[in-house]
Amino acid sequence: GSAENSILNDLFRPVATELPPTPARLLFGALPADLPRGAVLKNGPNPQPEYTSEQGGWLDGDGMLHCVVLPVEGEAAYSRTWVRTEGFVKEREAKRRLFDGSLVAPRGLPLLWGLLMNGLRAAQPQKDTANTGLLPLGKGGRVLALMEQCLPAELRVETDGTVTTLAAGFDFDGQLKDLARHPFAGGALTAHMKVDAGTGERIGVTYPSAGAPGARITTFAADGSLSSDEMVPLLGTAQSMIHDCAIVRGCDSDGRGGGGGRGMRGYTLLLDLPMTVRPRRMLADRFPVEYEPGAGGRIGLHPRRGPGEADGAGGETIWIEVEPCVVLHTVNAHQSDDGRRVTLTALRSTPSGEASFIESYSSAFLYQWVLDTTSATCVREGLLCNTPLEFPTLDGRLAGLEARFGYAITPCSIGGPNRYGPPNEGILIDGVAKLDLRAGGVRARWQAPDGFYLVSEPTFVPKAGSAPGDGDAGFLLVFVCAAAGSGEAEAAPNRERADGRAARLYVLDAAGDMGAVAALELPGAVPYGLHSAWLPVEDLA
Repeated sequence: GSAENSILNDLFRPVATELPPTPARLLFGALPADLPRGAVLKNGPNPQPEYTSEQGGWLDGDGMLHCVVLPVEGEAAYSRTWVRTEGFVKEREAKRRLFDGSLVAPRGLPLLWGLLMNGLRAAQPQKDTANTGLLPLGKGGRVLALMEQCLPAELRVETDGTVTTLAAGFDFDGQLKDLARHPFAGGALTAHMKVDAGTGERIGVTYPSAGAPGARITTFAADGSLSSDEMVPLLGTAQSMIHDCAIVRGCDSDGRGGGGGRGMRGYTLLLDLPMTVRPRRMLADRFPVEYEPGAGGRIGLHPRRGPGEADGAGGETIWIEVEPCVVLHTVNAHQSDDGRRVTLTALRSTPSGEASFIESYSSAFLYQWVLDTTSATCVREGLLCNTPLEFPTLDGRLAGLEARFGYAITPCSIGGPNRYGPPNEGILIDGVAKLDLRAGGVRARWQAPDGFYLVSEPTFVPKAGSAPGDGDAGFLLVFVCAAAGSGEAEAAPNRERADGRAARLYVLDAAGDMGAVAALELPGAVPYGLHSAWLPVEDLA
């Protein structure tokens, strides 16, 4: 209805200013003793106010980092800071808009024209917004801000909540500079990196926008250095838009690692699914990304290399045909004890038409594929839960291993138009679901308070001194926001009065029924964002 659409639009509304570290008031409860101290970060698009109506939409907005520090002693603090990318700095120095947006579905000619004009105005065809994901790099508070169509930006997060951009266009001494990776940005890195808790490696998959169809697997070592960058050819003739991947942990010769039997390799799962990228569509005034089920669906099991091995040393990719669909976010994957089967769990959607996800929203559902590595066949695929879900997460210690529980946010309505779009349609999100990844279904659900809606994915933080177990030995940190003018926002004494919205951070105990044990009232508005990360206090600068 109109009331819901008004709330939706207000949650998409960008904030107008940054905010230095400011105390966050405890609303109820107390931070649990077994909740580790550190910082929770949320990344998301936030166009600068001078360019909100002209820049091309919310998805093209400059990355903004929202940070809540839970200190060892003293009060929690909240801050928000724009990521100082190359494009952001150029516009600030020019004191004018330099970039047109690129996510302008359903049309293609405005995209072509925008790329040309961006190049002429800014010597940079596409803006490096770094507005989607986050990758902690270890000590010193180092974090990469990520967006799949540009190079990342390197940030530093300090113990008081100060966030500083250390380097824009961070390319690992030129190793990520590659026009085949992304011709308009000069290089790119996926917004979704998977962390192997056994080896400390971070693994992600990007897709080239030029040349032969492929999947580029990028691996960072435990120390944050780039250790491998390998292109794997796809079987189809169309390039898939590969937004996420999954990993399976292997097991060394002594049986350590937990991913199957002794000496078994792990895998990187490649999603060659028919959300295809065909640049020539732009010449017909169509957006280059469309759903094309006739291109078929395949999942690739690419053997991960061992310590000291060269790229490709693990053997050939095992390609397995599956039903056509779209997967933007995976939950987890693991292999059986004998290594013959790999199980992938993800959020799957089947768009009703060719419109890309930027133009039209398609609900996603928990789905599972069981893949036989010997026969290269999918022996079973099917729905695990009929509840619409978004932005899944789990205990990171179980990434690549069998986990019983995962978590996702629950949309309660779909609507539009979104005047800050694209996306042209959006969702209101009213809760978090605890998912049973073995039996299927929702095991427990947390409902946001009346008038408050979730604005990003939940962040899982393992309990201090715990073992991962089934995957619920931890806490979920959840950002929520109430629209300006609502009774809930007006009643919040610590709200940002110039903005009008009220934001909170809830702490949920993932065990049992997932109840809230504490909440912080934040001094600044937190609008819609995308993905999040946790930095333990010992890793902060």
